[in-house]
Amino acid sequence: MGAATFIPVPAASLPVVNNSEDFVLDPGDAKLAQKHARWAISALEYDDVNTAIENLQKAIQVLRPYKQG
Repeated sequence: MGAATFIPVPAASLPVVNNSEDFVLDPGDAKLAQKHARWAISALEYDDVNTAIENLQKAIQVLRPYKQG
């Protein structure tokens, strides 16, 4: 498996999240963000900084719609 490619997502295609106190992080999104974070850690174990950054960016991309405040 080759290095992952970062594909930016236009803001218009991001889901709208209710900013109320009762918002819930989608379990599938949480799992996907965790997967990318684990891949980033694994890449760093091999000194592969580029792949680590790409996977951290993907994890952030998944979580960004849930950011509050």
